[in-house]
Formats: sequence, structure tokens, C-alpha cells
Amino acid sequence: MKYKFLSTLILFSLAFAFSSCEEDRHLDWRFINVQWFEQQRARLCEETGEKFWTETESGLLFRVIYPGIGDNDFTGRPGNRSVVTIEYIGTFFHGAEFDRSRPRAGGRLSSFVPGFQEALRMMKQNAILEVIIPYELGYGSESAGIIPPYSALQFRIKLVDFYTE
Repeated sequence: MKYKFLSTLILFSLAFAFSSCEEDRHLDWRFINVQWFEQQRARLCEETGEKFWTETESGLLFRVIYPGIGDNDFTGRPGNRSVVTIEYIGTFFHGAEFDRSRPRAGGRLSSFVPGFQEALRMMKQNAILEVIIPYELGYGSESAGIIPPYSALQFRIKLVDFYTE
């Protein structure tokens, strides 16, 4: 009886040790994020009937808080070679803030993750967008600082200014 109990205990310990390896935890994080993103898509775009949230062809969800100033054509929006000045707040799916810009932070448009670039290309000066970036358009399977792999990210972005070099 002792040996059966001991062997069962060892078997469970080994199973737990292998199930808690780094790759499995990332797969769980991916599953949680994908499920959350799909729930957000359904809730924001379909179930509530709100027409404020829009999904792009790539899967980015966005809502215009303030449309900004300027014409509706794309000449008044940042391009691939633009340098942008922005203010933003980034949160995880559970609402915890992971990043906040310094007042009037900036950088080349090409230095941001693809989902952030896509959002900025849609904005005019002083526009404010709320976006939900699926992990494929964020950091993907890579981690970045405190952002784990497969993370869907939420941002509230204000495009303060931009210029093209």
C-alpha cells in the first residue's frame, strides 16, 4: 500500500513538473488571450449592437473617441516614413496597466508593433482611438518586458502630431 501511494505521488509530481514548463504556460496564456479577444469581438461588435467598434481586415478592433482635425483623405495621416508624437495608455485584457507614455512620447512609425502602426495610420492629428490588438499584430509569440507571449493588448492612443522625413 505504501509503495502504491508513493508511486502515485511521484507520478503526480512528475506530471505537475512537466505540465508547468514554460511552453505550456505560454500556450495557456495564448488560449486565455485568444478567448478574451474573441469575446471582446463578439461583445463589442455584434451582441451590444454598438456601431462604434470596427474591425479591420487584419483583425484590429478600434473605436474612435475623437476623430481629430484635418481632411478625411490620407494625406493628413502618418505614413511609413513618419515620425509621430503620441500619448497612450496600454492595458492587458484583465485591465492591469502595463505601459503609459511620457507626455508627448514619440518615435518612428516603423518602430511600433504592426497593430499599433495600423492604428496610427488611420489617425489624424489630435485624434484619439481606443484599440484592441490581437497577439498576431502585437508581439506574437515573443515576450517584451512584462508583456508575456501571445498577449492581446488594449490601448488608448492620442496622435498629438507627426511629420514625414
